[in-house]
Amino acid sequence: MGGGSGFGTGSRYAGIDPVTGLKVSTYRSEKRTGEKAYVEVRSLPFVDGVFVPLAQGGLMPISTAGHHFDFPPGGGDWYVEIAHGGKPDPQAFLTLDGRTYGTTDRPALLMHANVGITFDLDAIRESLTGSRIKRFTSVCGISNHVQKTKTPDAVVYVLVDGQVRFYRKIELPTDLAVNIRVDLREDERFLTLVCLAGTANYGDWTFFGIPALELEGER
Repeated sequence: MGGGSGFGTGSRYAGIDPVTGLKVSTYRSEKRTGEKAYVEVRSLPFVDGVFVPLAQGGLMPISTAGHHFDFPPGGGDWYVEIAHGGKPDPQAFLTLDGRTYGTTDRPALLMHANVGITFDLDAIRESLTGSRIKRFTSVCGISNHVQKTKTPDAVVYVLVDGQVRFYRKIELPTDLAVNIRVDLREDERFLTLVCLAGTANYGDWTFFGIPALELEGER
């Protein structure tokens, strides 16, 4: 998100507008509406594209190779660019189960509902030397700071080449942090992360904490 290599060199708070696909130097929080489009992100080589799931739901493209997914209704509006870390406001950090995220030690991919992003694993593989991508791991949830005033819910998907590999409806205050572990084969190319509003887009400061592609050995 921050224009780096994936090893901590990116700019914090930078991100991508999910409607235009353009980079922004810092995110902002304001209610906006998506469009019926999958937008290629040409400026970031590891990011294939971004999108806002349709309000009415239904089949929509999620990669430049023509993968599609049938989303439930409830999308359409979005509030925050897909960003590298972030603070919901000056007094609040992104938190899950008592831990702070969006820091150097605990990076975060901020994906306030309703947004999606697809990474090109082949582009990432081309940048690696002597290693292969083994799996995607992360914790995810709705930033726990919002439960002081709200009890939101959200839906998280992890798709690989358009197929569901992880799905979870997250509700506060029950689900303070949810672990994700998705194994990846060498022939799988597109990793898509999606955060949707649940009952309503009300305090859905959803994010992936310490999102990582685990590597192993010689290829």
